[in-house]
This record gives sequence, C-alpha cells and structure tokens, in this order.
Amino acid sequence: MRSVAANYWMPRFKFMERRATVQAVCRQVHVLTRSFYELYADKSVLCQALYRELNEQVLQGFAGFYVDPLASVRQSVPSMVITALGPIQSDERKIRVLEV
Repeated sequence: MRSVAANYWMPRFKFMERRATVQAVCRQVHVLTRSFYELYADKSVLCQALYRELNEQVLQGFAGFYVDPLASVRQSVPSMVITALGPIQSDERKIRVLEV
C-alpha cells in the first residue's frame, strides 16, 4: 500500500516546481485543500515525506546485500548501485525526485 505522499506525487511531478501552489497540487491529484492541510503543514513537508519514502526504498534495496570481501571496488560498485536503485528504477519519476 502506498503512503499518502506517494499518492500525491505518483500522478505528476509539477508540484516539485517552486512555483506550484498547494492548490495546484490538490487540483492535480483531486483532493481538497483542507484534506492536504490535515496531513501536511505545507508543500515542503509533503516533499520531505516523499524524499523519506524514496530513500527508504533505496535502503531496502540494500537489505541483505552482500559484498564479496575478495572483490575489487570496481567489481562491487556496479552491483551495489543496481541493487540500491532496483526498487525505484521501474518508475523514472522516482529517480527525478531524488535528483531534485
């Protein structure tokens, strides 16, 4: 089950723009402004929740990851990156959020 933050950002990412208003975000995802403010103090709190959720997904990718002590860094890093980004690579919008 996705969190409330995920429900807000999944449709589009326009709210990440600094010019976007809370009203525009709510209009975009079809919720009342009042409902938004019951969950978030402002847009920055929503963004923080989203960043936390995406970072948790990346960290979950590392759960159980094993680095062979005999492998070189050059051998280990690519598999670490693939493992970390695996949970979010299916949706490029998630990666764009982490870039912000």
